[in-house]
Amino acid sequence: CQQRDADLFDAEGCIGKCRGAIQSGEDSKPRKHSLRLLKTTLKDLYTYPSPYTRLTAIESRLLGEQFKSGEIQYDSVKAVDDAQHHTQTQQQQQQQELYGYASLRQSAQEAAVSSLRTTNALDNHPIQFGCAVQFEDGTIQTSFQTSGLEYGCTLDAVSQMATNVLANMQNGNPAVAVAQADQYGVVHAPFAPARAFLTEHGLEGCKVLVTTHDSCEQGQTSIWRLKWIVAKDLAPNAPAWTNTL
Repeated sequence: CQQRDADLFDAEGCIGKCRGAIQSGEDSKPRKHSLRLLKTTLKDLYTYPSPYTRLTAIESRLLGEQFKSGEIQYDSVKAVDDAQHHTQTQQQQQQQELYGYASLRQSAQEAAVSSLRTTNALDNHPIQFGCAVQFEDGTIQTSFQTSGLEYGCTLDAVSQMATNVLANMQNGNPAVAVAQADQYGVVHAPFAPARAFLTEHGLEGCKVLVTTHDSCEQGQTSIWRLKWIVAKDLAPNAPAWTNTL
């Protein structure tokens, strides 16, 4: 906490009373928010990491090529098996959901492929990302990553949709689903800046397409599945007041 933020937070919610940010005699001042300490893990804080986590750039590219060639595929067995025990209505809903996987993912992949034609930074960014957002009226808009020489200066694909998403929301046409994929068709959950945008600006209920991984024995390829989640699952324990910023 910094001195300029002292009026926002309860002194009990900061270690050591913010190390001097809250001076003695000021504890009785009315506070707007009370933040409590929480012990957690990085795994819990950053849910649904990229399928390329812990891989080098070369290894990521090779894995993407394997996926593109069909050596690695998203598993659909579970969806088929589950459908056998569902009612006809549930089966129809599931088929629509699976169609949603394909159409939105394809749009995101096409956007990523488009970025390959415009970028000159492939040596530094061998994986390019595209984003597809579906709005309540059924329209889909896309964007792609704008690579920077420094990774931290790269503009991620999902965040670049922020202006369009907010404009549509203000016009009564909110975003209902988001997908981010690379040029190989592998789905990636939004990265940190985009997670903050979605969860802090009234879009925490928006559906997001992610890749899940089943545990496997050492030496075996993990099983990938597509899954719809909601944006708030990407930023657990976010303060309730973030969407009022």
